[in-house]
Amino acid sequence: MFLGRTDTQRRDKSITREQRTSVRSHHPEEAAGEGGICEGGAGGEDHEEDAGAAHTQQHCQTQTPSHHQDHDSAEREGEIEQEERGLVELERHFKALRLDMEKLNLLLNQNTQLKQELEQSNILMENSFIHTLKQAEEYDGVIALLQLEQFSLTESLRERKMQITDLKNTSSALQDELKNMQETKERNLIQLMALQSRVKQLQAVKEGRYRATARGEDELQLTTNTLQEHLHSIRDVLQRVVQDVPQHKPLFHRILLLLSVHTPSDLDRT
Repeated sequence: MFLGRTDTQRRDKSITREQRTSVRSHHPEEAAGEGGICEGGAGGEDHEEDAGAAHTQQHCQTQTPSHHQDHDSAEREGEIEQEERGLVELERHFKALRLDMEKLNLLLNQNTQLKQELEQSNILMENSFIHTLKQAEEYDGVIALLQLEQFSLTESLRERKMQITDLKNTSSALQDELKNMQETKERNLIQLMALQSRVKQLQAVKEGRYRATARGEDELQLTTNTLQEHLHSIRDVLQRVVQDVPQHKPLFHRILLLLSVHTPSDLDRT
């Protein structure tokens, strides 16, 4: 823009100079009129000396064109210098404008690059968000299935615990029953042994191989009662020992069973 204006001004100034030169060439009287000042001045100084006036007039006529040429040359040089300064200033502005344009283009390129990078980053972030959201939905489904499975396992475990508790109770009851049956078996075995011993004694009496040491029924009853009392005393002592030392109960259990067979209770004796 500035360059175009300067060229126009330069053309206008060139046209003006050409017009002035053309006017001077076509109207020499005007140029002579410009030098008339010098002629009039010379004639007014001394009308008496014609030779001096003529010489002065000739000198002014020869010096006037040179003076105008110097003036035009100075004007042209001033215009040229002004144009050169304008061109230098214009070039400086043009360089500054070009640098600004380069900076602007660089900023625009950077802005475009940043915009593209931002759009690409947004696309990647959006894709990552969608992928993460899908994974979260899948994880929610897996968590729901695991929770159902956990609930089912908890219920199954609770039922198994109840079954184990029932089995423990049943086992405890069976152990108690087995223990009672074992005691009953041992008691029956002891009674069987006692009965077998009694049968042998009766068999010996029948065959005449048994001789009674007691004379009379009263003496026999007294001896029997004395033995029963001793057995009762022994049984009571053993029961107290078992209570005081429970860890030795299995050792005295069989003895207590034997004593219980041969020592009927007070209710039986009454």
